[in-house]
Amino acid sequence: FPAARVKVFNRWGNMVYNASPYNNNWDGKPDSGSGYLPAATYFYIVDVYGDGTDVKSGYLEFQP
Repeated sequence: FPAARVKVFNRWGNMVYNASPYNNNWDGKPDSGSGYLPAATYFYIVDVYGDGTDVKSGYLEFQP
């Protein structure tokens, strides 16, 4: 899905990662700052086609 968009949010709703297009390369590091995100539950939104017609969402548990 070359036009996929991915957004990852922390538990307070702050976006910590945003990629458009997403190249399957997120390694647990935030867009800003350095190092890995802390161990926690994060929420994601994936816009599969990049046009809002097929949006998936859920959560992930991250352990660096």
